[in-house]
Amino acid sequence: MLVEKIVSKKPIPLAEVKEIIKERLKDKDAEPTYEQDMTIKYVNQYARITRSKADKLHKELMGIEGMDDTLAVKIIDILPVKTQTLEVLIQKKYPLTDAQKTQILDLCKQHVE
Repeated sequence: MLVEKIVSKKPIPLAEVKEIIKERLKDKDAEPTYEQDMTIKYVNQYARITRSKADKLHKELMGIEGMDDTLAVKIIDILPVKTQTLEVLIQKKYPLTDAQKTQILDLCKQHVE
């Protein structure tokens, strides 16, 4: 049984997951495992922007006061364009002003493909 050690934990956008999986599979001649195959299908279905756009949006979101890495990644993965969708993501854990919410929605609208 192969046991791998977790080196670090941090939230990453689906676009980055997609690239990581592709890189790992490129290095191996073997078929993807069941887990890798399911992950590939998931990210292909739900990753809505490219890695470069995700990185740019992450940097822009982190410039907003009150934003943390976890929320930024959730926003990047969902790309909310309506206030109601954004409010579901932030709930009561992230007290953002209406101006900040508008700023987040505007950034998301710029990056939607």
